[in-house]
Amino acid sequence: MGKKQKAKQPSAPPPPAAAAAQTAVGNEESGPQAHDAQPSPDDTPQTPNPDGAASASPPARPRSRARRLLPDIIKAAVAVGVIGLGIAIWLKPPLVRDTFPYVSYTLGGQTFTNAVLYRPLAMPTRFYVGLPEKVADRYQWFTLDKRREIVALADGPPQDSFLWWPAVKRNAPLGLDLEFRTLDSSQWLIFFFKDAIVFSNNILSVRLDTKPQAEAADGSE
Repeated sequence: MGKKQKAKQPSAPPPPAAAAAQTAVGNEESGPQAHDAQPSPDDTPQTPNPDGAASASPPARPRSRARRLLPDIIKAAVAVGVIGLGIAIWLKPPLVRDTFPYVSYTLGGQTFTNAVLYRPLAMPTRFYVGLPEKVADRYQWFTLDKRREIVALADGPPQDSFLWWPAVKRNAPLGLDLEFRTLDSSQWLIFFFKDAIVFSNNILSVRLDTKPQAEAADGSE
């Protein structure tokens, strides 16, 4: 009788670690798979956008120092201009025609009120009085300084100007002081009252009143 053949025992399955190793070896031997051949999104080459520079908003440019200082520079320039104008007006104040105090003058026994009165800006105690015509070929323009209590005979109207406007220099001479001055065989007398300034000689009398002549006459009665 022949020998009995031993039946083959089924081999035991390999452990999981060994199976994974075998699978990896098989993948390397079989070459790249189909899904490995597809490029990943990160590997896709980027096509430059010709309009990218225009579409992207440029970064905000910082303001230059000159532009930041421009408002302060303008304010400083305006302040300097105002100060300069004030100094110029103080040194050479423009003349403004005024109607106060009330000016009247008496000539040949008649009283007139058609004299002109000018007051310089920034000089509240200075007045310039001009008669319509010369009296005795000498008297027409007078300069009054109430603070110094001076009345002077001027050669003519003020000749200076400020921006094409009649003006006077603050330190300009007032003219010929008339106090106790004898001219045309008569002496000038000057009075500074509370409500009036009066200067006169035997030919002419000039008054500056804080009240109209009618009210002043009523008050004196």
